[in-house]
Amino acid sequence: MKIDDMDIDGEVKTTTLSKYNYDRVVVSFKGEHIDLPKLRMRNRNAYRILLDPVRVKYEFDGYRYDILFKRGYIWDLSSTPGIIKALKDNDDPRTEIASMIHDYMFGIQPIGFRDVNRMYYWISRYFDLPVPLGALEWLGISSLVGRIRWWRYRKSRLYMLDFVEYKSTKII
Repeated sequence: MKIDDMDIDGEVKTTTLSKYNYDRVVVSFKGEHIDLPKLRMRNRNAYRILLDPVRVKYEFDGYRYDILFKRGYIWDLSSTPGIIKALKDNDDPRTEIASMIHDYMFGIQPIGFRDVNRMYYWISRYFDLPVPLGALEWLGISSLVGRIRWWRYRKSRLYMLDFVEYKSTKII
């Protein structure tokens, strides 16, 4: 199931969010009356926060998706297994949009574990991630550890609802 076309409105501009700069970043958003959630910062470079809105439209597996990520959307990059992070940059543009969508779908939407991981793989491939690297990432997020993370965290990201507008429609 390939993604043939993806429409992206806006540029993905982010900054790293860590326990070292969290308070400063939160203050800059409060001036705009955007309330960011208090997060447990495990890894100092694991989180990204979106600085400008980005709308992504694409078709996958018989559905048309339209997702608006608003300024302040936070994702944690835990979709990418540690072994893969050693092989490529966390901010690799080939997986950035896939990570944003995966973290949202992973935590909020009623899409199955297997389907959201397939979607991650095909979006990364759309952005020219090589097949071997894409397959390694897919294996990592589809592993037993990935499944445990999905089960544990799928309901804990409700704060994302304020930062995303989501629509999906079945293609007839």
